[in-house]
Amino acid sequence: MSQAMSLIPRMLKLPPLKALSLFNSSTHHSPQSVSTLLHLLLSSNLLSHAQSLLLRLLSGRVEPSISSVLDHLSPSYSYSTVLYEVIINAHVKSQFWNYGQGLLR
Repeated sequence: MSQAMSLIPRMLKLPPLKALSLFNSSTHHSPQSVSTLLHLLLSSNLLSHAQSLLLRLLSGRVEPSISSVLDHLSPSYSYSTVLYEVIINAHVKSQFWNYGQGLLR
């Protein structure tokens, strides 16, 4: 967990896409590190990258759970509407992906 917590100050010093790269190179993530990265991506209008991260959370390829991450996102962020839109789009895409996987079986 300490590795995940030490990731946050380093991510905050980087441009969002470099922070995403740093995040992807790490194997341990906390709800705080994921929500920090989501904040960076959304505040920079990098919606497709935020959606991709949420898809990874929904699929379980990235820990922690999506609910624990959402608990750490402040509802006062000015992009809260965009956040909900990205969450819904990621969920819909994950459902299509799951449906397609079921057809292949």
